[in-house]
Amino acid sequence: MQSFALIGLVVLLATASAKGAAVDSPKQGIPLPSGSATPAWPKPSVVELPPGALSIRSGGIELVHSLDVLGGFEVRVNGKAMAIGQNRPILGYVRGGEFRWLDLAEAGKRKIVARRERGALLVEFQCVDADGGKWSINQRFAPGHIDSTLDVRNEIICDQERSVAFLPMFMLFAGTGSFGSVKGQGLLAGLEYLENEPSSSEADVIGPA
Repeated sequence: MQSFALIGLVVLLATASAKGAAVDSPKQGIPLPSGSATPAWPKPSVVELPPGALSIRSGGIELVHSLDVLGGFEVRVNGKAMAIGQNRPILGYVRGGEFRWLDLAEAGKRKIVARRERGALLVEFQCVDADGGKWSINQRFAPGHIDSTLDVRNEIICDQERSVAFLPMFMLFAGTGSFGSVKGQGLLAGLEYLENEPSSSEADVIGPA
């Protein structure tokens, strides 16, 4: 059984760590099969959140989660929608020399349970891939130790060995369904400011020689 865990310090910052044996260590890695291609990425959309949807709050930050959609949550700041989760997640793995994409929103034998427990919001998702592997995704959202932050834990387990090529542990889409994609403020103001335009520097896309 392979297990991965992601622990986020705050809503918009997360670090990843492995729990248990890694699927592929640097010494055991395998190349992607020839002809592997990216899929037509399904776009996430705003999920309807009824009055009875589960929520967790820390100061001015609130996360409201759907009862039946993995990643179907909305992050609000002082009552205003600011971001949504990845509610159309896809993962990729290699099995028997073939590259496979698994659309979690369309996978077989899907099951999801969302509930509150001891001040935290828990989401448990299960599905089966095309090769019979059972995937379990367990998410925990809780108020952070710092005011207006959320601790996020995301654990992904497969009961069969998988060589994982693409595994989106946790994703946020800022502006979807609210202020949109137009940039109006630099993330690192003073270092570089962009008014809804691409960077003129290649330093952010070209690594060391």
